[in-house]
Amino acid sequence: MVAATPLVFSTVSAPALALAALAVIVSAAQAARGLGPPPSQAAQSYHQGTSMGYLRLIDGDLPPETGPEDLLLMKTALWDLDRPVAGLIFSEPTAEFSHLNVRSSARGTPSCFAPDAWSRFAPLEGQPVQLSCGPNGPNLSPA
Repeated sequence: MVAATPLVFSTVSAPALALAALAVIVSAAQAARGLGPPPSQAAQSYHQGTSMGYLRLIDGDLPPETGPEDLLLMKTALWDLDRPVAGLIFSEPTAEFSHLNVRSSARGTPSCFAPDAWSRFAPLEGQPVQLSCGPNGPNLSPA
């Protein structure tokens, strides 16, 4: 007879799992109440503000050398950032109260969305830039 082996479903901590579940519930509630990204996909700010840093394009995992001097242009939003950064620009809309936007707001980090952000800002990759997230979304200019 084969001895029973306990099933291990995840090595994720209980608090992280609770946050993940909360994010799913909040996102579902937002979608049900129409609080998700607008259907027109118009540019918008999740947390308004201005900051300066080096523009980094993120199309996948966050590079380990990413730090507080970096402004991130994300093709798709990451679940979380384990370190502070200078600012966030999303090329796909995210929920206003997503984990990443709530954390960004708590840190005072500007974060915004523009549907054309990737094509519009990619030429500035690696350069020092100033990000302004205002009512109409992001504005990025060389610093």
